[in-house]
Amino acid sequence: MINRTLILLLASVTFLITSPYLAVEEGKAEDKEKPAQTAEKNKDKKAAEKKSTKIYAIKDRYGNIVGYTDTPKKDSEEIKIKKGTEYSPPEPNTVWQNAKAKEVEEAPSYTHLAIVSPTNDATIRNNAGAFQVAVDVRPKLKPGHRVQLLIDGSPHGSPGSVILSASNVDRGTHSLVVQVMAADGQIIKRSGAVAIHLHRATIN
Repeated sequence: MINRTLILLLASVTFLITSPYLAVEEGKAEDKEKPAQTAEKNKDKKAAEKKSTKIYAIKDRYGNIVGYTDTPKKDSEEIKIKKGTEYSPPEPNTVWQNAKAKEVEEAPSYTHLAIVSPTNDATIRNNAGAFQVAVDVRPKLKPGHRVQLLIDGSPHGSPGSVILSASNVDRGTHSLVVQVMAADGQIIKRSGAVAIHLHRATIN
């Protein structure tokens, strides 16, 4: 009976001594996992930035820009696009926020959408009222998504990719906006406005 009591007593003392040590070891293991998780998130973010579509300006023999393309060609030059400002939301800390965060992850999202050409306040001279619009969207367009050009608030032409064409636009000052649309017509993201001044020669 005495031996059994001693054994139980020794077991209790051993548990009390080793419990703090085990808790410390578990804490160290969690601390080691945090840098790895942060590195993985940064890796995914950089990969998304690399997926942005590159835009090239096509020039004639005099160095004038005559069009745009998303495929490099012999007489084309890549347009250097400035990195847009991105927003990182705080980590959710409740059950409801976790559910909403899951919905956001499943929904398509674009961190940047802007018109890179023509530039704001640009003057365009074309007697047919025609010009091209180059768009920077990040990450690149998802399957089924299209970019729609709006001139003075109204859709112009058919939705397309990152190079859009405008035609038969009246002379004067106009506001250009682009928006990413889903296959069902839902607007996912809209860019800021760019003002242009179109000149068309008058034939007497």
